[in-house]
Amino acid sequence: MLDDKTLLSFTYANNNYSNQTGAVVIYKKMKHSPIDTSELNWNDPVNLFKFYVSVMSFENNSKNIHTKGRNYVGNKQAARILKQFFNEGYTVTTPIKKIRITNKTANGPLNNYHVLGIEKDYWTTIYTDGFANITMGATPTINGATGFLSILNGTYPNGVSVLNNGANLQLGKRFVDKGKNGSFHDVYNSFLLNLDTSSLASYADPATGIIEVPKGIHVTATYHIDHSTEYPSFVSSCA
Repeated sequence: MLDDKTLLSFTYANNNYSNQTGAVVIYKKMKHSPIDTSELNWNDPVNLFKFYVSVMSFENNSKNIHTKGRNYVGNKQAARILKQFFNEGYTVTTPIKKIRITNKTANGPLNNYHVLGIEKDYWTTIYTDGFANITMGATPTINGATGFLSILNGTYPNGVSVLNNGANLQLGKRFVDKGKNGSFHDVYNSFLLNLDTSSLASYADPATGIIEVPKGIHVTATYHIDHSTEYPSFVSSCA
């Protein structure tokens, strides 16, 4: 999420849509809702989420009814999941195992994002111990950090840019920490947090910018949809 109305996303090569690899797509929230004779309120997050779920149900569930594919959960389970989003929501908590500190140098060895036109990298990569489930637009809370790492503690409204969930698997090798310092598996279980940690440079591996963190530091995010849900939260819940 670049701001409350803008989402930037990496794409991977897919000849059905484009032959570009590692392209960048920017989505803007509509300023004016479309003309719809059904009088559906396209600015209502609940209606939009129901529409999204309906589309995804058709895409993922209906075509797997007979094959019982892995992503077929059945109508009852799908209804239960949808109901939970509109009530208590879903809360996920994941341990953090290491971080990659912010690098402000535009063309420095640790800043791979300048190639995308982001000349000052204010992001910190958070590597989790398992699938992160912290998606773009989420408002995560980090707690349990002590000492010099206590800078990580806090709640970050709209603080996450998506990196996990497999969206990155065909990015260039420069985006992946090499050898003992990381792998595609690590990147898959990570996310980018909008947090300046450049002050921790003296604690980090000078070659990679990575700090191994002790056990006990966790990141938590809740996904919930109601009529007052803001755009970033809506996007993160969909993701």
